[in-house]
Amino acid sequence: MEKYSVFGELLYIGFVCEKGRCKSSGLWKWGYKKILYKHIVLLKHMIQCILVNKVTENDSYVLKKIVLLIQKEKHIGRYYPIKEEILTKLHECNYSIINSVDLGVSIKNINLLMSDIINEILELLDRGVFVDKKKITMLIRALHNLPRVYLKKNLQTICDLNQPSIEYKDAIQYAFSNMDENTKQKYKKYYQ
Repeated sequence: MEKYSVFGELLYIGFVCEKGRCKSSGLWKWGYKKILYKHIVLLKHMIQCILVNKVTENDSYVLKKIVLLIQKEKHIGRYYPIKEEILTKLHECNYSIINSVDLGVSIKNINLLMSDIINEILELLDRGVFVDKKKITMLIRALHNLPRVYLKKNLQTICDLNQPSIEYKDAIQYAFSNMDENTKQKYKKYYQ
């Protein structure tokens, strides 16, 4: 399987999951912040994987952590449609299913923008009891379509979404259309 397609698909599923679950106002369900934090940390690890333009042992380690979180946290796991035969294959080959990297696909600005935004979300979640729910929700909305630049139809991945990809320019425009003015200014270096 190709590295960017695998991690792009998992990132897209994760961001869409949290986009649907994260509420900008009102009370969050008990324990949601803790689960959100775990999920965001894992998504950060996936972004760190795609920042590296080669297949590494860390890719297998992160895939294993993803599967373990999906199996442990059922309310997150239901968003990741991994078939049983893929889970078996992952386990049998010690999560070493990534065997190629399409160097023509890596889009550094998208990767760095996702990394910066995810770090900001983690900082907001670390602020204690009172978190800026509106800002976290806005940042997740800005993130959710960015990994779609890595999706390809008819290419085997872990979840086999067969979701069409979007162009770099469209992904960036969509991200910025979901940001408030202060956030646009903060990340304007990525808007090219």
